Order: sequence, then structure tokens, then C-alpha cells
Amino acid sequence: MNTDKKLKFGVVGCGRVSGNHLAALTSGKIPSALVAVSDIVEARAKEQGEKYGVPYYTNYHDMLKQHPEIEVVDIMTPTGYHAEHVIDLARYGRNIVVEKPMALRVSDCDAMMDACKRNKCRLFVVKQNRFNRAVVAARRALDEGRFGKLVLGTVRVRWMREQKYYEQDDWHGTWALDGGVMSQQASHHLDLLQWFMGPIDTMQCQMATRLLDIEVEDTSVAILRFKNGALGAYEATVATRPKDLEGSLSILGEKGSVIIGGHAVNRILHWQFKEERPEDAQIIQEFSQEVPNVYGHGHTPYLGNVIAAIQEGNQALVEGPEGKKNIEILSALYESAASNGQAVHPGCPVKNSKAVGRGGGVFVGELEHRLALFGQAELLPGYFFDEPGIGLKLFLLFFKVGDHFLFEAEVFAEDLLFPAQLAVFLDIRQKEGGDGGQQEDAQSHPAHPIYQHPGVHAIPASENRRSAGPFRPALRSPHLCGGHDQTL
Repeated sequence: MNTDKKLKFGVVGCGRVSGNHLAALTSGKIPSALVAVSDIVEARAKEQGEKYGVPYYTNYHDMLKQHPEIEVVDIMTPTGYHAEHVIDLARYGRNIVVEKPMALRVSDCDAMMDACKRNKCRLFVVKQNRFNRAVVAARRALDEGRFGKLVLGTVRVRWMREQKYYEQDDWHGTWALDGGVMSQQASHHLDLLQWFMGPIDTMQCQMATRLLDIEVEDTSVAILRFKNGALGAYEATVATRPKDLEGSLSILGEKGSVIIGGHAVNRILHWQFKEERPEDAQIIQEFSQEVPNVYGHGHTPYLGNVIAAIQEGNQALVEGPEGKKNIEILSALYESAASNGQAVHPGCPVKNSKAVGRGGGVFVGELEHRLALFGQAELLPGYFFDEPGIGLKLFLLFFKVGDHFLFEAEVFAEDLLFPAQLAVFLDIRQKEGGDGGQQEDAQSHPAHPIYQHPGVHAIPASENRRSAGPFRPALRSPHLCGGHDQTL
């Protein structure tokens, strides 16, 4: 890592977790410089901006326009907006860091990675517990083969979250923007489990909401079978009372076993291998850490890893594809729980789960946001159709931009061989002069701002495979629908 050159960061989202990022970026321990912060809540942006002596904004576009020197955008907005914000910000070509979990849907992860690839920027996902000193020591032992054949991996998250935690922000504890203990508090531990034990074959999950008044689960358990034949146990709750109890990981193998406990997987409780080494006597003392809270000390080395990867052109420990693995597992766990504990595979079709994010997902969210940029967009009544029996979800939205009417449809056909999305824009405009409402070719109005936007493309009538006449215009934004480039 080049410690002489500091990478310049801009922060998007100044909520609870931002304190860990901001402290790391300004710690002097890694070559980073904080340029500016933004949050739609001005008080939050102002508080952090004044604390760290940098400009603050309530619009991240304004931040990036005013500070073109920003090289990395660090996103810490509510989970349900991660995909929308990553896709929107990728157009600036800046490298992006996004907090966990990467998104709430697997298809959103694909759209995020596609947007970054298209704009030639890199996407990093926060998994700071991989950098805990105790975890680093155990992973080194795994890489050196000290465990031998893996037998059993277990994670336990027994934390406390009171009702007031979920009431301080209206997005907490919702299916649309947050998810429950599995998506949020315990997603790091689930990541550690698969990182140590390997790819998952099948899993079965049950969940419940026992003590909190929230939409989502506060408690869950799961059993897992890994492709190497080992088994796994996963336990997560924020209903521990009266205070946090543990965040732990245990790995058992034919040649040794390790247990890492503490509140944040921060303290080695057990370290024993058949083939002992001299350094084993000091492992527990040397690699255990005390932590001030459940976030631990991992954000500084995590961001240091990101900076080194950018500066040296190397692979970081957790980039987009690695972050997506966690969402494939989480999505499957929620589907299993919604299907009474049915065995599922990572990335399985979602038929019964409520953990599908915001309504029409990233496509609808992006369309709303992009149309709002034109200043005259009006959202008209829309429609939603859901038929779980055949795995079909259909979202219909109507927008008015000036004298243009935009019809947006998003279709999810989840029973296909792979989850498919087909998304379409139709721009219907009355032809000037009035001749029975004939539709007009979109390309005849290239000056309209909607056609100039990089996320919207006019389709000539000749390319429309189901054209009923000479003019059947369509607008499409392929990167907002997982890369499927199709029109009606």
C-alpha cells in the first residue's frame, strides 16, 4: 500500500454505522482523506461535516459535482436503497464501497455489479469482521491445513435490540428497506461461516418474532450442509435480555478446533490442534481484542484493504461477487423459513418469502429517482400483481413527464431455469396535429431531456419485435433490469 498517496473519499449516509467509517478514514492509520459527507437529513450531515471539518451536503449529486476530486464513494444508506444508490452513483466512474448487506435481492446485486462494470469502477462490500485479529489467525490456520477435514461450523449471535432501536428510524425492521436479524446484525457471522466452511449445498431455516413489534424476524435458527460434507449451525437473535451476550464462531475439524467469542467475534476462547506449534501458546493473548461495541475494530483494516487493492490493482478480500454470495444465502434462508423449513439451495427462486426489498425493486426505485431528476415527473396510479402459485410477479407503473406518458412494467418469472426479469418502458405521446391518437416515434424528439439521459435509450420501431405499425416507440434501461436487454 502506498502510504504517501491518500485516496480521497466522499461519504453517502451519516447514520449510526457511519461513525466507524469516518473514524477509520480520518485515523491516520490508512492512506485516506475525507473530502465531504452527505445525508438527506441535514442535521446528520451537518453534525458529521462539522465534527470532521469537511463540507456537508443533502444531495450526493451536489457533493460529487462540487468535489470532482473524490475517488471513492462510501455508501451507508438504508439497505433497501443500496442498489439504487450504487447504480445511480456508478455513472460518475468512482470506485464504490457499500455497507452490508450488499442488497436485499440477488438480482439487485447483479444490477449493481453490471452498473459498476459498465462505468469502469469497482464495487467493494463491507465485511469488516473478516479483519478481526482473532478471525485472521483462525483463517490462517485454515489456509495452512491445520484443521484437516472440516466437521462442523457454528455461529451464534445473541444480541439485544430494544424497541426504541427500531423506532428511531422508520425503515428499521421493515421488509422493504431492512430485513431482520439475519439480514442485518448476523449477516457478518453468516459470511464468516461460509468463508471458513466453504460453499453451501442445502440449508433449512426457521424464524420467529418473539419480543419486538416489527415486521421482520428477531430470532432465527438454521442448519446447513456444505458441499464438502461438513455441517453447520446458525443461531441469531436480537431478543437476548437483558444485554448483549455473544457473537461467536466455532470451527471443528479432524485435526483441531477453534472457538472465537466475545461480543463481536473478537476473542479467542479455545485454540487447539493435534500438531502443536510454539506460537500456539501466545495465540489467545496476541490475537484477542477488547472492543467498545459490537462493530469491533475491523473497519480500519477493511478500508485499508480496499485502498491497497485500488492503488496496486489487486483483488480486495470482499468485492461484488463475494458480497453477492451472502445475499444468495440470506435470500434462500428467508425462502426456507417462509416455506416451513423446506431445504433450499443458495440462490434458489423466491416464491414465498417477504424479503424481496422495495416493491418493484431497484428498477422501480431507479425510475422514480431518475424521472425526478427531470423536475416535472408525476407518478400516476400503478398496479401490482402477485401469483405465488406460478412464481409470477408483475409491477405496472405510470409516469407523466411533460406531455410524455411513461409506462413501466417489470415482470419476474421465478419458475424459469433461472430468475428472469423483463423490463420495458413505453413512451406514448400524442402526435402533434391530432390524427386519432397515432403514436409518434421517440427518435423524432431527441431534444427532450429524457432521451438525453444515459440510463434511457430510444428504440427505433424497426427493432421492436411486436410492433403493430410503423411507430411503436419504447424506452429501455437494460442496466436497471439485471442486464436483460429485451423489449415488447
